[in-house]
Amino acid sequence: MALHIVAISAILGLNSAFAAVCHLEFEEAVCKDFAFSPEINLNSTANKLMIVDARGPITAQNLANLKAVTEVTVRNSTISEIEPGALCSSPNLTSISLVDNPTIPKIDKNTLKNCQRLKKLYLDGPEAAVENGAFAEVGNLQSLTLKEATLPSVLELATFQGLDSLRSLAIKYSRFDEIKEDAFNDLVNLKFLDLQSNGIKRLAPGTFRKLLELKVLNLADNRLKSLSWDEFRGLKSLRVLFLERNDFDSVDVKKLMDSVPGLERIFLSYDKLRPENIKEIDETLPKLNMTVIYTKRSAELIFQRRFRVIFEFNLCEGYGHGSLSVLFLVKPNETMAKEEEEDKLPDQDAAKEFYAKYEPKEILGRGISSTVRRCIEKETGKAFAAKIIDLSNDGGDGISAKEATKQEVAILRHVAGHHYIIELQDVFESPTFIFLVFELCKNGELFDYLTSVVTLSEKKTRYIMRQVLEGVAHIHSRGIVHRDLKPENILLDDNLNVKITDFGFAKKLAEGEQVHELCGTPGYLAPETLRCNMVEDAPGYSYEVDM
Repeated sequence: MALHIVAISAILGLNSAFAAVCHLEFEEAVCKDFAFSPEINLNSTANKLMIVDARGPITAQNLANLKAVTEVTVRNSTISEIEPGALCSSPNLTSISLVDNPTIPKIDKNTLKNCQRLKKLYLDGPEAAVENGAFAEVGNLQSLTLKEATLPSVLELATFQGLDSLRSLAIKYSRFDEIKEDAFNDLVNLKFLDLQSNGIKRLAPGTFRKLLELKVLNLADNRLKSLSWDEFRGLKSLRVLFLERNDFDSVDVKKLMDSVPGLERIFLSYDKLRPENIKEIDETLPKLNMTVIYTKRSAELIFQRRFRVIFEFNLCEGYGHGSLSVLFLVKPNETMAKEEEEDKLPDQDAAKEFYAKYEPKEILGRGISSTVRRCIEKETGKAFAAKIIDLSNDGGDGISAKEATKQEVAILRHVAGHHYIIELQDVFESPTFIFLVFELCKNGELFDYLTSVVTLSEKKTRYIMRQVLEGVAHIHSRGIVHRDLKPENILLDDNLNVKITDFGFAKKLAEGEQVHELCGTPGYLAPETLRCNMVEDAPGYSYEVDM
């Protein structure tokens, strides 16, 4: 054991007493399950450092000797205090990520003191409470992500003041009440602004007037009910605007074009708009070289808050002839689930078998008709992820949620037993709920991991891709085509090994069978899939769409 510790110590540059909790994963040092103390003096030769399941206060002394480290991630840790300037005490640090930490002090200007070199900051989790003025000393920041964060109730000039170098700002699933007209005034070089899923009800007319370089604006999944369309006036560089799944029922086409004449793509919800307005949009905007993309929520993803779209009939008739450029038109479904309500645990009488074996804990994610919770197996104390599917609103056209779930379970069992496929542990069924218990992948989606780390070395990329390809090869060897393979449907376990998940679109193929259904996620659809509804007598597709 002593030799093992010394070997790790030599590689990581850590003292031998501390090296026992650290290991090297490619170019990244991972230190797990330890308590910060004055004696902990990290001195890693790796460029990236991940701290997982740590406890206690972080001081400058803990991180000051990380001269080679440029990226630090603190995940799933209980941090009682952060000494002013400690996070940026490493001289070459350019990226900090604080992800899903159960306890962490408020983020204020002292937390980010001496962080002038910082280029990227990623804060994820409701315990990450940000105060106005917190970013006053990170003037060179280029990318800021605030996911599920607790922000000041009113976003104002002081919230993002001084961030004139910022290129990308994402605020998603976060808590605040109002955006003042001057909130984004200092973000003069911003090119990407993501405000998805924050419950925004209104925007002041001049909210974005200073964002002259902005190219992409995402306002999807909010509660915008009434738009004057002057809110977007002055966005001369804007090319893409996401407005789907809000509460407004019409688009003032003339005002939209007057406000953002350079707009190239706009995302809208087909089922929210009045029929006469849809007709006006389809007749007007494509003639101005604007692409209209209609979307509709229709199926939940395992472990995710994102939504995908099933394409239920042909693309619009004029597509490909130059006169009409509506790309994805999704058939409305009157039987789709109602807006999400507060998730409540099913009554114990409705799921006695599940409650007898597992104890449900906090929510990990939500879908249209399902909730994913962490749960503890009572006998062993081991943690799992339970997907709880509500069948109370099941019915309507097409396949029912109960039948779809049973089909997915059958496929999961058919491909089971491979290292890189999600393991289905248990299934419980009651008249109103189905419980699917999966292995728990604490590191979440590959998509979020890539967003967090920004860049991957070639060696680590090869490592991840080899696992994905081995998993896909196993799926195909069992006669299954996945049809929705993407970073959001690839989870990472404790050791950052991949687990392919979400087999909701998967299909078992007979030998030589070609399918023609157009289903999947916009942006990830294979050409062979699109061709089925664009070209008459298209030959169909099979396993190749997963590659």
